[in-house]
Amino acid sequence: MAERLIARACERFRKEISSEQVDLIQSTAKLEDVRDAVQKIERHLAATQRLRNLGRILPFLDSLERYSKALEVACNGTDYLPWIWAPIKFVLLAVQEHAHALDKVLMAYADIGSCMPRLAIYIEAFPTSQPFQHLIAFLFEDIIEFHRKAYCWVTKPGFSMFFASLFGRFDDRFGMLLASISGISEQIDREAVALDIQEAVESRKKRAAEYLERDNQKQFQQEHSIRNWLELTNIDGEMRLDWLLNRHLEGTSDWILNNRKIRDWLQRGRGGQVLWINGKPGSGKSVLCARLIRFLRDVMNRKVCFFFCNFQTPSHGISSHILRSLVSQMLPIIPDAVPYVYNEYVIKSRRPSSETLKKILQDLLSLTEELRLAIDGIDEVAPSEHRNLLRDLLQLTKSCPTLNVLLVSQEVPTIARELSKQKELKMSEELKSIEKDLVLIVRDSLEDLVEMYGNQITQGGRTQAGDQDP
Repeated sequence: MAERLIARACERFRKEISSEQVDLIQSTAKLEDVRDAVQKIERHLAATQRLRNLGRILPFLDSLERYSKALEVACNGTDYLPWIWAPIKFVLLAVQEHAHALDKVLMAYADIGSCMPRLAIYIEAFPTSQPFQHLIAFLFEDIIEFHRKAYCWVTKPGFSMFFASLFGRFDDRFGMLLASISGISEQIDREAVALDIQEAVESRKKRAAEYLERDNQKQFQQEHSIRNWLELTNIDGEMRLDWLLNRHLEGTSDWILNNRKIRDWLQRGRGGQVLWINGKPGSGKSVLCARLIRFLRDVMNRKVCFFFCNFQTPSHGISSHILRSLVSQMLPIIPDAVPYVYNEYVIKSRRPSSETLKKILQDLLSLTEELRLAIDGIDEVAPSEHRNLLRDLLQLTKSCPTLNVLLVSQEVPTIARELSKQKELKMSEELKSIEKDLVLIVRDSLEDLVEMYGNQITQGGRTQAGDQDP
């Protein structure tokens, strides 16, 4: 059971990092590798007159050395040992140039070290005790959880920009972990006479549940405050998306997913970041856009934001309006960014101007491996707004290579002028596919009429009741 808990903790960590990062961790076979890395970092900081007293971490490393002996007994070998110390090395290397972040990490590891139990005196006394091994495994889970959070944060793009907010959010979580480590340490010390595994299990569950409830509530409150700050009004893109999807007839528009230009746009790094779909009114552009959004979400499991312009869209300031909506949509996509936006913009009462919103979006996009953005119905916007809107969107793609944008509209001069250098898919070039769709749509409509009026419909198209409308 203890070995299974330890394996589960390692697997949870493994799923959140790349195979290269896994190899780096597993190749750090000895704790001495971490000690050497600490010394090299200290020499580097000394040479640049930025010493941060890395000696604070040494008691933690000493505790890990004692703990590793107990862990060998609990997991019948050393396959999992690198996971308990290797992340320290890579976390410190990632933050060594950022004094504030380095101080936070060192302080956290020092606090964990001070809570570690005096394991050496119990290893020989309880070599085969299942309860003792369970407690050792619980301790492993807690330490790995801290490594996982810290390591995943500092290896994200642009972590230094978001570290203060992210680490501030982690304070509650770290407090819970520290309490758990302290509780297990006290139990190992206290339970030399009678180890109570059930008490440890219940205590851990309770602390985890309390943290999750507090964290979810805090996240909800901050998201709510951000949306109030954005001053969003009458925007419900999900309803519009559902309405368009309900208009889609099974068997129609399947060609769009096989279109070469669409397939290139769907694949990162192919076909350019921007694709413009244009066509006449009523040619099915919006339904196609909705289908692509659903395909990205449900089939490809990609992160996607969207905006449907219509007659309710404000006639002025549309660029700012859309940017506000995009920031709001990205909050649940990148939950770690919520405390950053809240602390840096809402708390500081910054005005959500277009420039501020573009800066936020650029910051948020730096945290994503890729994002798709679909804007439909640009021709519904006043022509005087086209230039600013399209230039703002194209500027985002230039500063964020992980962003692919789909633009859908009629082919009007004010839009065509701004998108003349972008890839485009003309609906007029897909007439055969569209005609096949129309045949299916007309046939379905006729079947509905027959079902509704039955034998009342004659070949002439009039009802048997005469020339009156049905």
